[in-house]
Amino acid sequence: MSVISKLAMYGSAPFFCMPYKPFMNQSLGAPYERAYRHFRRDHDKMNNLVYHCMCLVLQLTYNFGLLNEMDEALTSSGSPILSMSTAALWSATLMVHTTAPRSVKALSVISIAIAYKLRKTFKKYLSQMCALQAFVQTRAFQMYALGERGEPTPFDARQYATLLAARLTLQKLMVEPASGVLNKARKPINLGLAAFMLSTCREPFQGTMPFVFGMFGDLLSFLTQQPWMFFYSGGFMATLCQGVAHDVAKQPGTLPQLSEFRDEIAHSTYFPTLLLHSVHQSLTGVVPAGLDAA
Repeated sequence: MSVISKLAMYGSAPFFCMPYKPFMNQSLGAPYERAYRHFRRDHDKMNNLVYHCMCLVLQLTYNFGLLNEMDEALTSSGSPILSMSTAALWSATLMVHTTAPRSVKALSVISIAIAYKLRKTFKKYLSQMCALQAFVQTRAFQMYALGERGEPTPFDARQYATLLAARLTLQKLMVEPASGVLNKARKPINLGLAAFMLSTCREPFQGTMPFVFGMFGDLLSFLTQQPWMFFYSGGFMATLCQGVAHDVAKQPGTLPQLSEFRDEIAHSTYFPTLLLHSVHQSLTGVVPAGLDAA
């Protein structure tokens, strides 16, 4: 059961919500208060919170961009079956099963509603989004691929500039001249991606991590002309972005520290409210009852 749960959570991108995740959180997840204590411990610096608000925008954008692609694949009319059910179930979970202030709950739901409303427009800006996320992908590559195992590489401006230039050049070639060159290889590529996720999501923070896909999945989506892959890889890229935020703020990431699945699923499901609740606490100084040690 634990393997299936891990695959269900991490295989769909850890911070993405799907129609089944609120139910999985209700049956397997930890209480909101426990999740908030873990979150606040590692997200009490304002710069980290600001960076994570940007990450939340990315997560919601890619999440509902992917759901829209799935809706269009399921029905000829593109009825928002998955998008609407996800937005409704996720919003209900954040409203009913969290103990955050009402204003925080409302902002959480509003952020989901905005992403749902704009879901059809995201696909128009894939090349621009690809260029912007290259800045984060380059730092993530510098941190995790070039450093010692478990020890992020310190920021090296010259190395970063060189890597970024190489990344943007590669993107320029793949987004335009080489776009669609791998169309005929979609099936084996997609099967290979599925196999990769099956093998890495069981223990996502050991060995090869599924988040690696966030470093190159966007380029692969252009080569195969599959927008859904862009949004799907974006979920892993945005998670890497959160890792970069923690590195800049000099605070440890929460998810890698959690040893119980109930904490992992609660952390990802409640993420919008956890983040905005922590911002609220930092701005107002109001410590939730029973969480003085948070």
